[in-house]
Amino acid sequence: MGKNIILAACAAAITLAAVPANAALVKLGTADTGSSIPFDTYLGGYYFSQIYSKSQFGTGGSINQISFYNSAYPGGNPGTGNFTLWLGTSSAAIPTFDNGGNFVFPDASFTQVFSGTLPSIAGGALTLNLSTSFNYDASQNLVLIIRNTDLSGDGNLFLDYDNNSTAYMNSRFSAYNYDNNGGLVTGFNVAPVPEPASWALMVGGLGIAGGMLRNRRRLSARFA
Repeated sequence: MGKNIILAACAAAITLAAVPANAALVKLGTADTGSSIPFDTYLGGYYFSQIYSKSQFGTGGSINQISFYNSAYPGGNPGTGNFTLWLGTSSAAIPTFDNGGNFVFPDASFTQVFSGTLPSIAGGALTLNLSTSFNYDASQNLVLIIRNTDLSGDGNLFLDYDNNSTAYMNSRFSAYNYDNNGGLVTGFNVAPVPEPASWALMVGGLGIAGGMLRNRRRLSARFA
């Protein structure tokens, strides 16, 4: 009986350590117009990049889903070509992100999080489930890079765009450089990354439970 109680306690500890905290939606921007770049027009070039203030993300976490919204100009669907998305970080200043210098292309420090064709608009949003989660510690600003691989689109989709958002985000295009001072309204699904103590509890619980089961088998074999 005592062993069963210990095993049950170990199992409970493992379960509690393994259950992830609920993800939170971090939504940046307020729609005041719409933009078909980069998901339904190639006028901006192959690449589009957008920076987001680290101050909006608290302690950060694991980003596993990104949404772009379609409320200001409902309807339409994204281009039918292939798109690739990367996430990374930068210490670049948000207000001047769209001015001067070289365009930000993905390098080894960026993580490819999506590649393929895009889903249809559903529930007023273009929502992408990422193939690879991005662990963001919010120590620097977050950067999203989008490549319109096939330069596809017919210009019928307009996603929510914030024209005056340089306090918390900004964007730029690879085809030309000008004072943009805006960005796509973006939602990030951010789940807290388990603390080291939680992992230690889970690993320790597994070890104790495993040891108890081995001892129980030995006792059963001895009496048999």
